[in-house]
Amino acid sequence: MATRLKTPLSQRLRLDIPVFQAPMASVTTAALAAAVSKAGGLGGFGCAYMQIDAMRREVAALRAITD
Repeated sequence: MATRLKTPLSQRLRLDIPVFQAPMASVTTAALAAAVSKAGGLGGFGCAYMQIDAMRREVAALRAITD
């Protein structure tokens, strides 16, 4: 098994690997953020162009499919 890179930030965020998925507005989704998170990184989704109701739905979806 390969040695994993550990940083103070990745340890504080409890990441298996210090990978941060860019939360690009209008092209990322809760599903993509969840996949990155489940793989051990930090997933995020951009919401700069979303209406508030769409943001709430994405947050709810992300919470439902991640721990």
